Amino acid sequence: MSCMHCYVTVMQGALIADSYWYYYHAYGWGFPILLTTIGFIVQYVQGIKVFGYTGTYCSGADKNMRLYIFYFELWAHIALIIILYVMIFKKVVDILNKISGPPSSGQSGGHSSITTTSKNEAVNRKFLDSNKSAATASMNDSSVVASKASGLNVPVPAVVKAASIKTQQTSAMSNARVKAIVFRAILIAGGFIVIWTPPTVARVMQFLNIPVPDWLAIYMVFSLSMMGIWNSFVFYLTSYWTEITDFFRSKKRAIQQCDDQV
Repeated sequence: MSCMHCYVTVMQGALIADSYWYYYHAYGWGFPILLTTIGFIVQYVQGIKVFGYTGTYCSGADKNMRLYIFYFELWAHIALIIILYVMIFKKVVDILNKISGPPSSGQSGGHSSITTTSKNEAVNRKFLDSNKSAATASMNDSSVVASKASGLNVPVPAVVKAASIKTQQTSAMSNARVKAIVFRAILIAGGFIVIWTPPTVARVMQFLNIPVPDWLAIYMVFSLSMMGIWNSFVFYLTSYWTEITDFFRSKKRAIQQCDDQV
């Protein structure tokens, strides 16, 4: 649900994404309830055990049925999440490329782009230097008049290129956005894979009548119990990542200042 909200936010905007809250809840709560209800209906009509006993396990009663009614859908869901994050990453990269400027096409195109940029920078530098000289002369004349009247000298303002400021801001914004999306995508996708790979391997081994080793059974229990903790960890870590990094930077500066004083 959170992945879908992130996808709609990037593709269509935050206002449209927030207007779909009812659909997110309908999917997050309604789809599992629908599948569970279908399982109970099949269990009642066919007279077979679809679900296990609540006191023992709530998964499929039959080891082969567990693959059909749970693990196939589970990995399809994980694959969908990974695809959505790949599309989000591609969309953000395309937007950032448009902001930073059109990319060069090939080596010759890149050479001509660099040459044109160098020429433009040379022309702009010459234009800025001439303007700076004129401004300096004008301000010097004004400072002479002002000094005669009030004894004050007016300093010449420094000329700063707006293009350099824009480039630095765009570069910082690009790195921050790309790193944030890649970081969250790796944590979520990696968490799903690490958590659900052991039980999937164990179920496939049971399906093929291969004995499951004890270490894999222990790993499966541990990974399943960590699922909820991992989701909460990813949510809070990515939500407060800026505050966390700022905190450690401030601590590092304080330690460096103490070392310098000593």
